[in-house]
Amino acid sequence: QEDTEDLFINLDIFKKFHLKRKKTLSVNAESGYEETSEDAASLGFNIFYKGGFYYTDRITKKLSFNFRASYKYQRFEEELIDRKDNTLDFITGLSWKLNRQTTADISLTRAIFKTNSPLRDDYDENKISFFFNISPKAVRF
Repeated sequence: QEDTEDLFINLDIFKKFHLKRKKTLSVNAESGYEETSEDAASLGFNIFYKGGFYYTDRITKKLSFNFRASYKYQRFEEELIDRKDNTLDFITGLSWKLNRQTTADISLTRAIFKTNSPLRDDYDENKISFFFNISPKAVRF
């Protein structure tokens, strides 16, 4: 709602590890300052901290298993808002490479959201997603 004169730094750190053959683990940490709004109501700016990992295991030449988890903490620092949110996400799934340009993915997601705000409820969200991706052939020059 108002500009801040406070110093802030956005930081994103990422590292990918190649484990045993066909397995990778990526870890990341992120921190920053961002504007937030919900349902047409501006919540102003918040400071956030986020960390997580992404693990993939190529089971066969065409089939991969994926697991991702992350945690995000947000602190809202507006005058009338003393709100703190915690979000924990888990995503697991399979990716099947049909051919060079096409993949099909199925995933299960669980999100757990907790807040100290009396205006918003905590929730657990569970969903199943299916994605079908088609990429054009690469153009060579």
